[in-house]
Amino acid sequence: NCDVNGRCINIWQGFMCACNPGFTGSGVEGDCTEFGICRCWGDPHCESFDGKFMHFQGACEYELARDGCVDGIPKNDPTFKILQKNWRDYNNANAKDVSWAKEIKVIIYGHEILMGQNKAAYIDGVKILNIPATPIADHPEVKLTLSGTYLSLETDLDVEVHWSGTTKVDVIVSSTLEDGVCGLCGN
Repeated sequence: NCDVNGRCINIWQGFMCACNPGFTGSGVEGDCTEFGICRCWGDPHCESFDGKFMHFQGACEYELARDGCVDGIPKNDPTFKILQKNWRDYNNANAKDVSWAKEIKVIIYGHEILMGQNKAAYIDGVKILNIPATPIADHPEVKLTLSGTYLSLETDLDVEVHWSGTTKVDVIVSSTLEDGVCGLCGN
């Protein structure tokens, strides 16, 4: 049987379950979990978890999301932080007034995972040579993978980060976290 938040799909010689949009999982009964997604792309445009759009041209590091927040304000030490560093190409006369994402930094379990240009990945400043990887030895549930066109970081904290390796990032959080998250993506 398919989950109440899923649907049955007729495929060649059978059927399969899939979760409805806004849910993740296999689609079978009991396995569709609601999630929030924040996207930033281009010179940056961002859509927050609650669907609000913002456009900014800053060339700094910005906090996309972190937990430990109450009413959109950081109150407690975070278990995770997701930062986006933007840059400008001052050598290109047509692009010197425009910025775009250069790298994504995830701070989790006291470690810094950097997702850089061309899908380069680093843990605490050391390049990760082989992906897939479990970069934090005492937390094997934190995984870096190549998923389609993305470098993806999955965690056991109901947070995922998908980085294009150029200018696009998706931050996905379980709906149970959305109200306790703040930053540009926050609710």
